Formats: sequence, C-alpha cells, structure tokens
Amino acid sequence: MICLFGGIFFANSVAATTYAVVSGVSKYARKPLRYPDDDAALFYNWLVGKGGAGVKPENSTFLINEKATASAILQAMKTQFAKAQKDDTVIFFFSGHGDKGIFLSYGADTSGEYLQHAEVKAAFKACAAKTKLCFADACFSGTLTPNLDKNISVKFAESALKDFDTNIVVMMSSRSNETSIEGAALKQGAFAYYLVKGLKGDADVDKNKAITISELFAYVSKNVVAFTNGAQHPILTGKFDRKMLLVKL
Repeated sequence: MICLFGGIFFANSVAATTYAVVSGVSKYARKPLRYPDDDAALFYNWLVGKGGAGVKPENSTFLINEKATASAILQAMKTQFAKAQKDDTVIFFFSGHGDKGIFLSYGADTSGEYLQHAEVKAAFKACAAKTKLCFADACFSGTLTPNLDKNISVKFAESALKDFDTNIVVMMSSRSNETSIEGAALKQGAFAYYLVKGLKGDADVDKNKAITISELFAYVSKNVVAFTNGAQHPILTGKFDRKMLLVKL
C-alpha cells in the first residue's frame, strides 16, 4: 500500500484528506494528441485505485476529452477544493496541449475557451488547504511560473509563488520555451509516465520507503531528459521544504 499526503504526515490528531481534480484532453479538432487522456487515467487510477494513494473517489473528479472543458475543470476545482480544511491537500493534474499562459481544455482550439494559468493559480489561492500540488504535462507548461529562469531545470524558487502562505508545489513537464513529448514506446506522455512510475516507488532511490518532493523531481527530470534526448526539461517551483514528504511506501 502507498499512502499519499495522508494525515499520518501531519501533527494534528484529525486525519488529513486529499482532494483532487484530474483532467486530460486528446480529442482536439485541429491537432489531436494520442495520450493525454491516458495520462490522466494513469494518474487518476494511481490516486484512487487498489494499492495506490488511497484517495477516496468522492474526493476526486476525473475529466477527459469532451468533459474536460475549461468551465468544467474550474467548477470541479471549486467544488473539490472548497471541501478542504487547513491540514488537507489538494491536487490538480492536467495533460494536453498548452501554449503561453494557457492550457487547452476541450474545445479550446475552436471556441477559444482556454483554461488560463491565472485561473488555476486563483483556484489554488482561494483554497484553505495546507498543501497544494499542481502537475502539468503540456507544451509551454513552464509559463505557469513566468519568472522562473528557463535555463535552470532544477530550481526551488520560494519567491516564484510568494503570494501563497501555504505549501505550494508546481511540477511541470517542460520549460517555458519547450514542447512536451509523447512517447509511442511508453504509450504515455513522457512526463506523466515517469511521474506515476516515480510515485509508485521508483523515485525512492535511498530505499527508505519514503519519497520526498526532491527525490520525485530528480527521478522525473533525469528520466524525461534522457528519454527525450535533452529536448524536454521538467521544472519544479513553488514554496515548500525540499524534504517535504509526498509518499510513504
């Protein structure tokens, strides 16, 4: 069993709860992709599936393709994140097309109804949860943190999201000037594949049955860079302790 962000990692007597919104879009009218819906399913199944993170299905929302419109994603974030109390954790995952400052939710390539990075940040900021996690597998996803130095692939920039007074972790598939690569050999996006593989235990390089944010990012970054022959560099930013515990195996 793998425990994710659970109450056992907090000092309070009341067990903490995780709330999540997981979304992915492959079915675009103009430039369809192959694996974002599979990426979202991979992450969601790990969150709620048997032997996974143990997140309750009622505390998570799974939106892919036609269901993953910008309005539906934002409403799901509002609904799930509103449940969170101070010591809880909230997670947002997106896989699909991206561009400067936006995620392309379903229909965005024809309707222009984009999911703005600013809207995602606002949804996190409005939430009372102690810990907030954002994972994005999308081209130019690095523009979610525009003041991050694009030439540095590993940076714990405490000032990048300085308006947050809680733990905020943003892990993105690529720098602000890079595209994110789908791997036919993996049948997933490279970032999503290694993210979930790392969370399942492969990132536990010191074999202490625990995975910190630093360990996870080091594992994801190393493998994505290698798989893409240096064409894609995940980035990590936010406001958190680099020894922050994510998973206990």
